[in-house]
Amino acid sequence: MDQLFGDNIFKLLFDNAAEGLIIVNREGDIVLNNPRAEEMFGYAEGELRQKPLSSLLPDHMGSKHSEYTNAYFTKPSKRMMGAGRDLQGKKKSGTLIPVEISLNHFAFEGETYAMALMTDITERKKSEGELNDLRKALEDQVVTKSKALEESQMLYREVARNFPNGTINVLDKNLNYVFAEGKELYKFGITSEKLVGTSYIGGLPSSVASDIEERLREVLAGNNQSFEITLDRGDYLVNSVALSSEEGISRILVVEQDITKQKRAEKEMKKALE
Repeated sequence: MDQLFGDNIFKLLFDNAAEGLIIVNREGDIVLNNPRAEEMFGYAEGELRQKPLSSLLPDHMGSKHSEYTNAYFTKPSKRMMGAGRDLQGKKKSGTLIPVEISLNHFAFEGETYAMALMTDITERKKSEGELNDLRKALEDQVVTKSKALEESQMLYREVARNFPNGTINVLDKNLNYVFAEGKELYKFGITSEKLVGTSYIGGLPSSVASDIEERLREVLAGNNQSFEITLDRGDYLVNSVALSSEEGISRILVVEQDITKQKRAEKEMKKALE
């Protein structure tokens, strides 16, 4: 009974996962995939089976895929594919989409298989572009003191106040808030007025405060930082960049994005497949 229950739970997780899950053999051919993988790449049910994984990669990567496959199966490990690089997947139509790919492996009936967890990060890339535009606008606010800028500042504050799924913050050299907005604040009953002038580091758990302070000091030195932190209220992706003025770097932009649901789904899927 327990085995039957476990098998049913695994199938439910596999079929309903929010990420694309693809399993390939040593030859790089797809032997199993979930429905999300077909949806992500625009294939009908059953179309991906037995296709080479290279068919889901851009042409310039597909030509080298057998080399990459051999290298992975020679020394399989749990890791991110193309760490530090922008990866793209190719849909059936030929359209390219930005993706993240996590790799793992397992043995079954004496054979080793690779498992790829594929995430479509189109919306994240779009958000990053919007954040870059916002960063530039905020830099302009710091430098320019004109009335026109003051009027635009009100507009940007409204945009920032409605920033979904996270917060947008500006900190001074002492890592105190000079600006804080986002729907996340109001979800937890915090107002931006209460935060301005207070310490960003002082609001963090002691277990992570020193590490994050060190990272933000690096930003003040001109080295932008991107990292994940886990707080009582959830998991967050933090992007921090320097804001420059005529006097140099005097403030930094810190954008927090709530990735709790994404991390939870990844953990549940990995746990089920272990």
